[in-house]
Amino acid sequence: MRHRAGIGMSENSDAVVVIVSEETGSISVAVGGMLKRHLMPETLENLLRNELLPQEKEPSDRKPGLFGLLRARGEGGGRNGEQ
Repeated sequence: MRHRAGIGMSENSDAVVVIVSEETGSISVAVGGMLKRHLMPETLENLLRNELLPQEKEPSDRKPGLFGLLRARGEGGGRNGEQ
């Protein structure tokens, strides 16, 4: 039942659903209505990184986003050299 619910949740949203079997401890992931079963820890980690972390295309051409600006200010890189 959890697997069907996970597939449905991932079909109707942009959610990445991680499903753990109570009986076997087997890990499955539903993304975009597709289910990947019996994942090894390394495979799960790679899948989650690919789905959840932003992929940078041209880092030198991009302006920093909100978090980049906040991080820079916290590291002493505020406006006009403010610390």
